[in-house]
This record gives sequence, structure tokens and C-alpha cells, in this order.
Amino acid sequence: MPNKSSDRGATGGSVRHARDEPTARQQEMLDALVAACALIAYADGEADEAERRKLLGMMRRLPLLEGFSRDDLADEFGRYERAFEEDADRARAQALATIEGLKPNTPEIRVLLRACDEILHADGVAHPLEYETLSVIGRALDR
Repeated sequence: MPNKSSDRGATGGSVRHARDEPTARQQEMLDALVAACALIAYADGEADEAERRKLLGMMRRLPLLEGFSRDDLADEFGRYERAFEEDADRARAQALATIEGLKPNTPEIRVLLRACDEILHADGVAHPLEYETLSVIGRALDR
């Protein structure tokens, strides 16, 4: 079940904020973006360092991440990394539940899907399971 609190990440961790306190919507988008990118990164069994770098590099150019620091993003992704290492099925279910909590057909959804596509290609190897996971994410967002 997705975590609806504006001060908690999708995996239950507390997220620190960089500048002004982000809105609940911004927190929801951060949680969903990291959840979706973690799903793609772990689709082939493990996250590659290039995928992690790509996610952190998105900080500079995605307006929906304004109000968060690079550490916020790294911490949230780190929680997913630990969750996938402990129990991949449970982490997958948590990530999908977080994504499904978003309102469908919003401009942010397109940004989230583009970010997933960037993560998919980050390590130079587009694994079939990553494409399949991208389709699952798309279906979860298209309710």
C-alpha cells in the first residue's frame, strides 16, 4: 500500500528536503519517480551504477524534483536498493503500489515514463525484462 504521508518515502523512510518544503504532490511524484526507476533498474536482477547515476543526473533538469536535494533522491533510491536486495517481490509490489497511487493522465506521468526510458537505456543494454517492466508501469498508470 502506498505511503500517502508527505514526509515519508515509498519504502517508509523519511525524506529530507533541500529548500522550501515540497508539497504533498511533489513528494508523491518523487516517491513514484524513484519507485518506477527502481523497478526498471532491478528488472534484470540488479541495478547498474550507470542507472543510479542517470537517476541522480535527472535532478538538474526535472522541475518536478524541485525542492529536493540530490541526497533526497539518493536516499530514496538507496531504500529501494536495500528493499530489492532483501525481498525483490515485496519491493516490486511496494513500488507498483506507489506508482498506482498517482492520478492518471497528468503531465507528470509522461515525465515519469520518459525517466524510466532513460534508466532503461542508461547502462547501454536494453534488457527485455526492462521493456516488460516499462509496460507494466505504463499499465499501472493507465487505469
